[in-house]
Amino acid sequence: MFFSITLTVAIIGIVGAASMLFYRMWELQTGKISMPEERKTFFPLRDFFSYALRCENEYGPKVFKFLCRHGERAHLHAKRLGAMMPVSDKMIEVVDAVKGRVSLVKRESNSTFLKTISAHKNKIRNGE
Repeated sequence: MFFSITLTVAIIGIVGAASMLFYRMWELQTGKISMPEERKTFFPLRDFFSYALRCENEYGPKVFKFLCRHGERAHLHAKRLGAMMPVSDKMIEVVDAVKGRVSLVKRESNSTFLKTISAHKNKIRNGE
C-alpha cells in the first residue's frame, strides 16, 4: 500500500515536471509567453536568491565559528568512542550480523514476572 502511494506520487511529480519543461520549450519555440506579468509574481526567484544570499552573509560566519569551536570536542568524543573498540572489530561484527552468524546469548531476567512466565512456558513445553 505504501509503495503504491509512493510510486503514484513519484510518477505524478515526474509527469508534472516533464510537462512544465515541455510547456516552457513550446513557449521558447513559438515565441508566445502566457501571462508575462503574472509570471514575475508566481516565480520570484530573484527575491528568493537575494534572501538566501543575505542569510548566508549574515549567519554564515556565526555557523562557521560554532563549528570550529565545538568541532574539536566532537572529534575527540568520536575518537574516544573509537578507541574502545577498533574499527576492524566493529566491521567484523557488522558483517557477521548481516550474514546471520550472530549468536544471541540468553541472559537471565531480573524480573520475577518474566521468570514466572518463562517457567510456565517451560512447563507447557515439557508437558508437565
